[in-house]
Amino acid sequence: MRPIILSDRFFWNLHQSVGKNASNSNPTDVGFVQWSFVQATTHPGGMDPADLHVYGAVRVTGACSGRDDDPLVAAILALQRNARRRKPAMLVDGHVSVAHDSITYAPHAAFLILDLCTAFAGWYPNAYPRLDLMPGCPADVAAAVRNTIPG
Repeated sequence: MRPIILSDRFFWNLHQSVGKNASNSNPTDVGFVQWSFVQATTHPGGMDPADLHVYGAVRVTGACSGRDDDPLVAAILALQRNARRRKPAMLVDGHVSVAHDSITYAPHAAFLILDLCTAFAGWYPNAYPRLDLMPGCPADVAAAVRNTIPG
C-alpha cells in the first residue's frame, strides 16, 4: 500500500493489482482489499443484501489465487456488479487495479481502490486515513500506514 493524492484527496493505493488474473504479489495489498470486505460486512449500508454472504466468506490472509473460486475474487465481482447498477461504466472484471493519475479510468467510473478508501473514510471519519486506528486492521496494513504517516 502507498498513498496517492488525487483531486486534493488522500487515498491509499496499491503497489500491484489484486483479484482475478491479477498480480496478487503484494500480501499487504491483498490483505487490505480482503479487510475491506470484512469491514463491509459490519457496515452493510449501500450493499446489496444478497452479497453479504459473499463478502462474509472473505478472510484476511494476504493471499489470493486469482481464480474464480477464490472468495476475494467472488467478493470483488459481486461489488462490481452492484456498483455497475449505479455506474454503468464500471468494469466487472474481478480485480482491483492500481489507480493512476486520475480518480476515474473511464467517464463516471472510479478506480475501485478509491471506492474502497471512500468507504473506510465514511465508516471511520474520525480515523481515516489512519487505517491502523481502525478495528481489526491487519498488522502489515498498520505497519504500512505507520511508515507513511508517523505518530
